[in-house]
Amino acid sequence: MRQTRRRLVRALAAAPVGIGASGLLAGCALPFAQHAPVAGEWLAAGAPGLALGDRWTYEVVNRYNGSITDRIETTVMEAGPPARLRIVSLSSGRTSEERQPDAWTVLAESTFDTALAFESPQPLIPPAAAGRSHLTRTHYRTDGHSGRFSWEQWLRVQDVETVTVPAGRFECLRVVRRIRFQHPQIARLDSQRSDVLWYSPAARRWVQREWTGSYMDTTPTDWRYRNREDWVLYRLVAFTLAG
Repeated sequence: MRQTRRRLVRALAAAPVGIGASGLLAGCALPFAQHAPVAGEWLAAGAPGLALGDRWTYEVVNRYNGSITDRIETTVMEAGPPARLRIVSLSSGRTSEERQPDAWTVLAESTFDTALAFESPQPLIPPAAAGRSHLTRTHYRTDGHSGRFSWEQWLRVQDVETVTVPAGRFECLRVVRRIRFQHPQIARLDSQRSDVLWYSPAARRWVQREWTGSYMDTTPTDWRYRNREDWVLYRLVAFTLAG
């Protein structure tokens, strides 16, 4: 697995300028200029509100081998603001929580390999015109560690795309989040992630999301290479909107 991850990292490094991790993950995007006005209108309209009882079910795919590893169910327990969402793994029964001041920002999330609690809200959709980068910095905490760790992210709406997932076809904002952060494991240095989500106003949430990352390992045998993190795809299977 480690050799496979190293080969993928080298492939990313050799990709042409402008085709980073998100480009390889998400495939070819539609020409941005074609849909920029639509994206701008969606952003200007603001985020749709979440309602008590809204529910989404996702399948979780391991992108290294294509296997489905889990299904998770996300339910709005408090509409807020801030909204409180319960995340349940249908395979293990493990629960976690997300907190969102609104549908486009997050204070606590469980999308990655560990649950994150941010000191200030972090946008999932940039509060700016389509095509512009939006930079935020904060710190986060995570279970099992007493320290606070740095988090820096760049957000950009790239396009409006039609996405097909098991739950159907959706018109979505395609948003790329580039992240540099301090990992709780001190042996991991220069941790970076690419997080791509497809947000659908019709579903009040993202209908597809894909993330991966890489880091430098300080152990003597691995210090020359960037190691890959997990490579995970979420796809919406079903959803119910209350109200």
